[in-house]
Amino acid sequence: MAMRLIQSAYEVLAKDIQSFGVDTVFGLISDDTALFASALDTIGVQFHGARHENSAITMAEGYASTSGRLGIAVVGRGPATANGMHGAVYASRTRSPVLIIYGDAPVSGNRLNSLGPDYKEFNSTVVLAAAGLQVFRATSAKGARTTLADAVAAAQLGNTVALLLPTNVQLEKFESTNHIKPARTATAPFPCEKATPQAIATTTEVLKKCRRPLIIAGVGAHRAGAQEVLDKLSNRIGSLLITSARGKDMFRHNPYNLGIIGSFSHSMARR
Repeated sequence: MAMRLIQSAYEVLAKDIQSFGVDTVFGLISDDTALFASALDTIGVQFHGARHENSAITMAEGYASTSGRLGIAVVGRGPATANGMHGAVYASRTRSPVLIIYGDAPVSGNRLNSLGPDYKEFNSTVVLAAAGLQVFRATSAKGARTTLADAVAAAQLGNTVALLLPTNVQLEKFESTNHIKPARTATAPFPCEKATPQAIATTTEVLKKCRRPLIIAGVGAHRAGAQEVLDKLSNRIGSLLITSARGKDMFRHNPYNLGIIGSFSHSMARR
């Protein structure tokens, strides 16, 4: 029989994140996420602090991009959410599995400062959705566990997902079992599509006609494990190799590697 505990929601959610297999989180602590971030650190989830919200989110995206695992960033509400919009939009365009956990204003209209205006007031749901993120919002402590699991599952499909945690929901105490069954694990292989026969035939015809072939590879080729195949193709047809910025160093070992395409490359490659 599962042991039942009375805990604050932020403690339970931190343990749920760990139970998904997550051992690394990035973030910039705010007053509305401090307890949650501290709970993660206390149970052994490594918290990498950033100096700006954009940095925290792009660190999570970089982690997800290179490892294939779920990248999690924790940032605050209001101005902190606005500060991180550039990183959030960038992450949403990369198709990396990223979950951004934001602090949020209390539910049910409760105000943090009853003596004056809420200077952090910000319609995060509307803004984040307009930026292309799928948004989940916890409205109760008990429901927050399911909301977290749904957000994790959505992110692992290759999306950047926002999870809003209102401050009063985080602080609410409730009785819970000490174990849950996660919907997914934190590791998810990158989806890899096989080339169609038509695409292969078209590529073959192009290679037959070209006189000075140049192979350009990016993160998609890296995720597909195509490095060795492209090396062999390069040797076969006598082509040079170059990558996108996100495919950097993919052909570092190859003497015909020109580095990164465009202005990031060296003078010889640009010529």
